[in-house]
Amino acid sequence: MRLTLAALVCLLAVPCVLGQTNGTEGAEEAPELSISIAKEEKDGTITEGLERIGPDDVPLICYIDLPTVDPTTVKMVIVAVKAVGLRANSNYITVSYKTSKGENQVSFNARPASKWPVGSYRVDIFLDGRKAGSRAFDVVAR
Repeated sequence: MRLTLAALVCLLAVPCVLGQTNGTEGAEEAPELSISIAKEEKDGTITEGLERIGPDDVPLICYIDLPTVDPTTVKMVIVAVKAVGLRANSNYITVSYKTSKGENQVSFNARPASKWPVGSYRVDIFLDGRKAGSRAFDVVAR
């Protein structure tokens, strides 16, 4: 009897175990996009891939390589994570652009009112209203 009961429990459990997924089945993987922070040097050259800038590095340039050539609304939000004189985790600068068919690169210039307050920031990129990527950077006194 015990053997029959154990066999029955195993038979009932097998379909349940085999039917389980890790929760990603059928879920679309978010397309990757590339975000690069840059600044223009005094000689006019552009330095990309920055993680730190100075307060006088205005404008900050953000290059975005999109995962699609379809028309897309691209929004850049610079969040002041923790910066002098700014509320923590507040949106500091927001810029949007609608691409045309065939465009897969966007660049934004971000200009604060005067200088960048020293602190930690994050660039959030949204594609058609959905967050698609982030890049952190710091503003350090020189």
